[in-house]
Amino acid sequence: MMRSDLLRFAIVVTLALAVLGDQAPMLILWLAAASLGALDVVFWAAAQRMIPAVADRSSLARANGQLQVVQTLGEQVVGPALGGLLFRATSTLPLIGDGFSFLGSAVLVRKLPKLPSEDVIQTSSYREAVRDAYEWFKRNDRVKAVTLFTTCMAFGQSFVSAVLVVYGTKALGLAVGVGVFLGAIAGGNIIGGLIAERVLERVSQYSLLIVSALVSSVAFAAAAFTSSVYLATIALVVEGIFVQISNTAFAVMRQVEVPRHLLGRVATLTRSLIYGSVSAGALLAGLVAKYSGTLGLQLGLPRQGLGLRVSFFVGAVIMCGGGVVGARPLRRRLRTRV
Repeated sequence: MMRSDLLRFAIVVTLALAVLGDQAPMLILWLAAASLGALDVVFWAAAQRMIPAVADRSSLARANGQLQVVQTLGEQVVGPALGGLLFRATSTLPLIGDGFSFLGSAVLVRKLPKLPSEDVIQTSSYREAVRDAYEWFKRNDRVKAVTLFTTCMAFGQSFVSAVLVVYGTKALGLAVGVGVFLGAIAGGNIIGGLIAERVLERVSQYSLLIVSALVSSVAFAAAAFTSSVYLATIALVVEGIFVQISNTAFAVMRQVEVPRHLLGRVATLTRSLIYGSVSAGALLAGLVAKYSGTLGLQLGLPRQGLGLRVSFFVGAVIMCGGGVVGARPLRRRLRTRV
């Protein structure tokens, strides 16, 4: 974790200096972005093993919920606001600030306890390490079922998240208020992280996943057909609450059921499936929004932001269909609570 942070610090500060000196062609930007993405995965995989090392089993829901809260605050509320203020001064300041945030993280990570020696199991090769994680994942029906269900849900959600900013500006007619709109939606994620522990004490993971899928479906459909900023915001905030609780439940499930020495690898495998579906969904969402909007204009439909609303509706259909189709397989595999 610490080495990943230090490398990201070096990359971002170097990029900032290149931008400052007008020596940052697109190739450099692409290489920096790819390197930061790869190091983010390395950091995240290592962090998955660190969480159960510093929090006992009874505290995992609280620990993961709190992490989700501070991550949302940093990525979706404080970070963008501070970045915007820094950008007003000069375009390189947000990059420099981002770089030093990694340095600060490295200092904090240095203070964490080391993993117990029995958690560090060396394998003879990278291929063998990947194979071990895949074989375990294939055998564990519970984790596999939740991963596949979550992958489907992430695909549906990407039809909304990929076009959310444009939806706020074009479908709802927001201008300067789009930042407030996005910040309010992020508030749903924060609330979900704060109440996750209490909810998971009372609700089974099966019920939570199915209800989350259906709530998301209703929320996306409501946002697709409304012109009210308030109704769209409320719908998406409620959806964010349920999604964040579901994400916390899944994280706890992995940390409880996956052997400690495989946790980082299995977590990365599940994340690859989920993020792959998000990327595919985002691509399709853009195509749906573009071509359905063009078709609406050709048909003379006056609806504002029609293509974006169609993308939201497609997301609602996927969420509802996934919840209905996945209900029976999940019920068979999730007979106990997290």
